[in-house]
Amino acid sequence: MNQHFDHHGSDDDKDFAAKLSAFDLASPSKTYGQIPQQIEAASGQAQRPFGSWIAVCASVAAIVAVILVTTDLANTVAPPATPIAEYEGNSPLVNASANVDADATTSMYQAGEDYLVLDNPVATLDGSALEVVAFFWYPCWPCHSFEEHLQEWETDLERSVALTRVPVLWSETMRFHARAYFTALETGVAEQTQLPLYNAFRKDNETISNDEDLAAFFSQYGITPRATVSALYSEAVESRITMAEQANADYAVQSTPMLFVAGKYAISPALSGNFAKMLEVADYLIREELESQ
Repeated sequence: MNQHFDHHGSDDDKDFAAKLSAFDLASPSKTYGQIPQQIEAASGQAQRPFGSWIAVCASVAAIVAVILVTTDLANTVAPPATPIAEYEGNSPLVNASANVDADATTSMYQAGEDYLVLDNPVATLDGSALEVVAFFWYPCWPCHSFEEHLQEWETDLERSVALTRVPVLWSETMRFHARAYFTALETGVAEQTQLPLYNAFRKDNETISNDEDLAAFFSQYGITPRATVSALYSEAVESRITMAEQANADYAVQSTPMLFVAGKYAISPALSGNFAKMLEVADYLIREELESQ
């Protein structure tokens, strides 16, 4: 608060002190109330020359400045009682933050909201690792989009985790699509042909509709038509189809794409919202399973 006082020595000290004390100062306090007495004590005489009043006014200004600075400091947030250096390393503050993050991660995905817990766990196809089963169908365009995410995700899987792709088998047409996939596995070109097969079986631009078309397709990857037809109806492919049929029944798959983790948890786009989150939820469940082993 700034106040301007004009004083030319016409009043005595007491009159001036009375005038000063009559002002309504901001945040009045005991210190403010003592200002007139401090002025009178500093005066020492009934009358003072004009130069002396300059000194008195300077004293008043100094007192008010001290009061204002003190008030400002009182309103400032006090520093922590514990020095900052003591919060380094495994401090309670750091641990508290870590716990909050851990709790957030733990509660980030909820059963019934982001994934489903199967009422009856399914025996996994690969008993040597924690298995993630991905159900798909080539003409399914969401499966095609998801496959692009899935292939990138697969490259970062730990050795203790196995990804098994299983085609859905709801009709004879789907059986043909499944044969194509298992033929690619048997001939060793599944990694190169997975995405191209999605394109070849697209509903709006299908280029494979029979065995001959399939043989021509695989010839692009160094597989002869004879080798393709031989694998297509081989005992190995028939065995894989039987296994896929059993997996379809065990998991009761009703839509694609779908992920199942450790034979216990189901993840779908309908629950997760998008393909990237499906894989995030899968990562979360994989960690939970590995840590519980």
